[in-house]
Amino acid sequence: MLIEECRAFLTKISSADLAILFHSDFDDPEEKRSAWGEFLRLEINNLTRRRPNWIAGGFGHQDFKADFKYWGQMATYTLHEALILSVGVEPKHIGEETLGAFAKRTDQDKIHPAFQYLVKRREQFRRKFPIGYSGWLPISPKHLKAWFDEISLDVHKDFYAELERRCPKPKANAVIAPKQNLAGQERETLLKLIAAMACEQYNFNPTLTRSAATSSIRDEIETVGLSMDNKTILKWLKEAAALIPNEHWEE
Repeated sequence: MLIEECRAFLTKISSADLAILFHSDFDDPEEKRSAWGEFLRLEINNLTRRRPNWIAGGFGHQDFKADFKYWGQMATYTLHEALILSVGVEPKHIGEETLGAFAKRTDQDKIHPAFQYLVKRREQFRRKFPIGYSGWLPISPKHLKAWFDEISLDVHKDFYAELERRCPKPKANAVIAPKQNLAGQERETLLKLIAAMACEQYNFNPTLTRSAATSSIRDEIETVGLSMDNKTILKWLKEAAALIPNEHWEE
């Protein structure tokens, strides 16, 4: 409709007047531009303002579709990237701050249904993945896919295909490493590694009554096809944390 209105308006203008309108090296009488300026202001600009937001049709708009091949090559994702990619959109088109502002609104029923859906999914992601001192920790493709499979989350097929490509199924004849007994020094070294990762990456603090670290670590273990209960994990975490000087917890 807009194109037709522009064509109809411009066909009424002579070639000489068109040259004056669109070329700065010609004389520029104000009256020659006034009609065109009025048309721009009243017709084109008003129609542009009435144009619905791209998300009005959902997340399938081709102009905002994610570059899945590019994102499929990433070693990790931020929580926001993983969230937006899960619905098939290029992350730059829906800002983290914008979505956070929608999540804080008390009138959720007044925001667009697509954003209502995204706010709910955002909460799922935030409750699932661990947070560190500076924010949510990076998410690996393998961990992300394992969670999608676990809860049967509806994910954009192209993004899921990239995750699947990055997470090949283990071979049936995979070699199992033999168990080894650890000497005292080796055992202490491994406990130090556990202490550093658990305390710095999962916020484990043995001085607190409860900690979400055990559940997060259990999820990570299950992601690689292994299993360990929370009680066992907590036992090793406490033993490892005992190696950390008390001054660390006082700080």
